[in-house]
Amino acid sequence: MTISPEIVENRRKWIEALRSGNYTQVTGRLFGGTEGNKQYCCLGVAAEVCASEPWRYFVTGHPSESAAYEGMRAALGIPSNDVETDSPMGDYQYEFVWRNDSRKLSFDEIADYAVSVFGENLDRDLEVAA
Repeated sequence: MTISPEIVENRRKWIEALRSGNYTQVTGRLFGGTEGNKQYCCLGVAAEVCASEPWRYFVTGHPSESAAYEGMRAALGIPSNDVETDSPMGDYQYEFVWRNDSRKLSFDEIADYAVSVFGENLDRDLEVAA
């Protein structure tokens, strides 16, 4: 699968954000908490740092979560699970949600999984940039 440089950069930003320690993890939703105590699912972190129109689902005036999922999927190059696709990436949204919500893996463990999904070069590029 050929991906754009923007998608590669978004994947890098997401993995770095997951590993940063700057996000409090929540299960069962993209975003939770309050304005002063924001919480994120692993894909909520992606929506926050990578979507072209970031938004917050905390207090009032938020759009639907489906808009955040669409932005996150586009930013990371993950097809919608609602459309049939031959791409193996079509199942990764559910994989990330399962690892965050059911397995309750840490963001660092989810970042390791993301690197395994997106490829070795991403990991090398991140190490070189550090």
